Amino acid sequence: MEIQDIFEDLQDPGPISDNRDNTYKIAIRKLDFYFRVDENIPYERHVFRQLAPREGETADQFLVSLRKQARLCDFGTRI
Repeated sequence: MEIQDIFEDLQDPGPISDNRDNTYKIAIRKLDFYFRVDENIPYERHVFRQLAPREGETADQFLVSLRKQARLCDFGTRI
């Protein structure tokens, strides 16, 4: 019932993507927008800077962890 109360007050956050949008797709879009998590770039950068290899972790595994965290940091691309 709590979700239904929230849903009734929600506005559709965006334009309808095509003529095939049905009530279900609109409902999912509204709820996704309401429950989305806002990005916290400074926090993600702090987490990135605190990363260190764990015991038993290979260099490749650590590199994958760094890359995954870097995507959340919004560092941009470098040439």
